[in-house]
Amino acid sequence: MTPQTSPEPLRITVIGLGYVGLTTAIGLTTLGHHVTGVDVDRDRVATLEAGLVPMHEPGLQEALTAHKDAITVTTALDEALETRPQIVMIAVQTPGETGTAFVEEAARETARRLHAEATFVLRSTAPLGTTLRIAEIVAKERGGSIHVVSNPEFLVEGKAYEAFMHPDRIVVGVEDDETAALMRRLYAAIDAPLIITDIATAELAKYAANAYLSTQVSFINEMADLAAAAGADINSVSRIIKLDKRVGDRAYLNAGIGYGGSCLPKDLRALTRTAEALGVEMHVAKAVEAVNEQRADRVVEQLREAVGDIDGRNIAVWGLAFKGGTNDVRESPAINVVRRLMALGAKVRAYDPLAEPNAAPLIGAAVLCDEIYDPLGEAAALMVLTDCKEFGEADLAVVRERMSGTTIIDGRGVVSGDAARASGFTYIGIGDKS
Repeated sequence: MTPQTSPEPLRITVIGLGYVGLTTAIGLTTLGHHVTGVDVDRDRVATLEAGLVPMHEPGLQEALTAHKDAITVTTALDEALETRPQIVMIAVQTPGETGTAFVEEAARETARRLHAEATFVLRSTAPLGTTLRIAEIVAKERGGSIHVVSNPEFLVEGKAYEAFMHPDRIVVGVEDDETAALMRRLYAAIDAPLIITDIATAELAKYAANAYLSTQVSFINEMADLAAAAGADINSVSRIIKLDKRVGDRAYLNAGIGYGGSCLPKDLRALTRTAEALGVEMHVAKAVEAVNEQRADRVVEQLREAVGDIDGRNIAVWGLAFKGGTNDVRESPAINVVRRLMALGAKVRAYDPLAEPNAAPLIGAAVLCDEIYDPLGEAAALMVLTDCKEFGEADLAVVRERMSGTTIIDGRGVVSGDAARASGFTYIGIGDKS
């Protein structure tokens, strides 16, 4: 169902126009609300003022183009608050596992500059208790009580706009009925379960959800190691599990080189540290993180077992983003693998269709190639580290012609193993013995 335009538009200021903030701002504009976005990054704001989205996220550019007259962006907080917003939504970065400095500063400076009362909505993922901390800060600056909301995002990189407009659920943590009614009005045009709960529950729900997704990834990767030892097919095992109606085909049960990105690693660590501060031991969460940290070493070991010493040898890499369809390299397992290869003396050449500008500062621009077949020259092996559709559609005859070796290590299950073997390659996927 296509979301309708809200019958009662609200005036909203979104502070922070990164991945979460910009998707939220454009999404709310699509719903018919009057949105002003503010960000300290002048280049980002200038790009948006020119009508362009400064990140790769399908659907966002089209939505911004369609609603460009309904959204205003600025670097000046005072200007963003001149509209007397009914809702101030904080969507700034939260660096590290427990960093709240940017969130608190945004709340403090906004409270000082507001021309009228507004409800503060925390959209950033921040440690448990941050929403009430915002209430304390704003109340101190303005005097009296303040309405605050925990409204965690459950966006999916590569499908963020779609996830905003057609969410599985909307979670709202509030302390009073008046604020709950305002949030119902905010999301009235979206046909999805709206769960109204207390603030602590809403905050924990975000961390718990990401911890569970991380658990799925580490579980299936551990099963992949067992499959390799037992001679089983991990892809068939995964498919069988997903056919269970209690699991479903959207489960994060595709074996690979581990999870990454801006959410799962950081949120799992934050959950563990918060639990420790409250005297609760998180045995499962710690095990999930430990398994994930081992994945890069495992795929590098597969390579060394297959081709021997890699010191001084050419190794081709396809994929640098933490997953296909994005340009995000934050905590990317692919970057971890490349760094390990380079530390072992390998001469790495890599290609990624989207992520190279972001990867350059992390692994060096000299490693990067412009075209998919460019890294293959005299390569002893090809490592596929991101699940890009382009890699699965590559001409294996060309790959075989360019490479000196015959080994493909497919860390994402993108290349057809049968097709690779038919083309003369030794194909090693996750869950395969070297």
